[in-house]
Amino acid sequence: TTLQFSETSILPPRIAALWGKEARYLFRNGFAVVSLIFPPMLVLFFSIQFAGPHPGGNWHNRPEMFSRPDMFFPAMMAYVLLILMAASYNCFAFEGRGIQTYFMLPLRFREVLLAKNLMQVSLLAAEMALCTAVLAWRVGLPSPPVLAATLAAIVFAVSGQLTIANWSSLSFPKKMEFGKMKGQRQSGMAVLTAFGTQLVFGGICGPILFAGRWTGNFWLPAEIFAFLAAAALAGYVASLDAMTVLAERKKELLLETLGK
Repeated sequence: TTLQFSETSILPPRIAALWGKEARYLFRNGFAVVSLIFPPMLVLFFSIQFAGPHPGGNWHNRPEMFSRPDMFFPAMMAYVLLILMAASYNCFAFEGRGIQTYFMLPLRFREVLLAKNLMQVSLLAAEMALCTAVLAWRVGLPSPPVLAATLAAIVFAVSGQLTIANWSSLSFPKKMEFGKMKGQRQSGMAVLTAFGTQLVFGGICGPILFAGRWTGNFWLPAEIFAFLAAAALAGYVASLDAMTVLAERKKELLLETLGK
């Protein structure tokens, strides 16, 4: 199945085959599949709680403020991103002894990381599209400047986080097994790295999103995020070769931790 997918995909054959393998790993992990249901359900729940009409409310009233699409949409997209990006910081968790294959096959580790990152981006795109549909139904879509700024902010945050997540996955691997809950904890350093990174990106994105309202130029956040997204994407692409070198340096750690 993976071979057939690689032959018909628009991706390079090796990356397509690895992407197909990641898809099969995902559907073998029942807990991961079930967890994909929660973001749209939570978005629906929050929209029901806060998105309805509130007689007598005003902008300074919290329910009324969060009923506005321009506020609700970025907040919910950030929430979905927070939930779904955590697994990227230990992306080799379920490889087990299969990690040896990556060092035996004639491929570069940048291709492995790129395939894993593309799978993560595919999941994020699907989940965010579904959540956006829920928000459009319950709350409505935000204004064009806020929509453009949010989408550019997502590109910036995802690209930047994937760069750091790849480093974390190679530096702090932790073995996990399909279908088990007991003892399935992420590496402490990986969790700390994920928390710190998401905190930093949240601290950067929040003030920029409000900059349009503060300055009166509602397209300013979109322009800033477009520049940051381009820089983050360039940094991600440049980091792949460095991650390949790091993977060779961390080879013994990866084999010992994941292959035992």
